[in-house]
Amino acid sequence: MEWLNKMNSAIDFIETNITEFEKVDYIQAANIACCSLSRFQNMYKIKEDFSVPFCYSLDKFISKKYSSSPAYIKAILQPCLEQLMTKNDKVKTLSEKFKKMNFDMTLCHMDAHGYNLMQSDSLMLVDWEMAKFAPPELDLILFTKPEYWDIFIEHYNKLRPNFVLNNDLLMFYVHRRNIEDIWEFVNTLLNDKQTNEQRQLELDLLSRCCIALGDSFFELK
Repeated sequence: MEWLNKMNSAIDFIETNITEFEKVDYIQAANIACCSLSRFQNMYKIKEDFSVPFCYSLDKFISKKYSSSPAYIKAILQPCLEQLMTKNDKVKTLSEKFKKMNFDMTLCHMDAHGYNLMQSDSLMLVDWEMAKFAPPELDLILFTKPEYWDIFIEHYNKLRPNFVLNNDLLMFYVHRRNIEDIWEFVNTLLNDKQTNEQRQLELDLLSRCCIALGDSFFELK
């Protein structure tokens, strides 16, 4: 708990200085957290850079290794392969576009689901190991289910009345997350030793991600 309090203090320090982001003293932030600068920076890859290295890994796999990949992978990818390639290209295009733009940044958790909530005297969000400063749309992708998005964004706007949703950013993050997951599952299936049960679990998860490519609720234009 003491370590968590120190990390929270360090995060508070960075948030206080976020208006001059490039001038934040990360050495001081690391000192507040009572850890080395390198460790602090490794825990917090601080600023969103819109990079998508997995998109290029997926391209390479499709162009050079897909035809010789196991049949159980092709059985899932083949029906959506064209759609996957199209969205992969669009995500890469948006990545390059956003790298040249300036956005308001906030501290994003990146994994703010129910299993990372703890109740004590108050409700706490834990497990900040992936946190970074990014546009708030990065965290909003976890709430983009059609059945409750309208209710969620209505309450969100009440809490942040000056917030203006950037639909291009939101769509980029939705599809970037899905494509990254697809590549991770494919890479695991290709390279990791697995039991039949483990492999089937990975295939089921890969299949879900491929089905999500057809979700038109937040579509890339």
